[in-house]
Amino acid sequence: MRQYDEIGAVRDVQRADSRLKAYHVRRRPHSLRLRETNGRGALTSTESRITAFIARGWSNPDIAAELVVSHRTVQAHVSNIFKKLDVHSRIDLMREATGRTPASRAA
Repeated sequence: MRQYDEIGAVRDVQRADSRLKAYHVRRRPHSLRLRETNGRGALTSTESRITAFIARGWSNPDIAAELVVSHRTVQAHVSNIFKKLDVHSRIDLMREATGRTPASRAA
């Protein structure tokens, strides 16, 4: 199938995928890109959206209402975001999202 993809035989690939579907065989989508495991590049589009909401100070229930998902789904996304960005609090996440660093104290 990869060879069909490489030569641009789109209809042939679609036809083969259709026939394989009857046997519950699915290929990995050829548009799927391999993601980084850490950092901003590791975030899914939904996680990026949620990060932006958190940077604006939104709560999980507010984000859930906006995205029409449960607050537990948002909670799971936030947990994944924390792991991927190596942050430990919403404040750290807000700093990471906005590119700000903590203010240093004057001695």
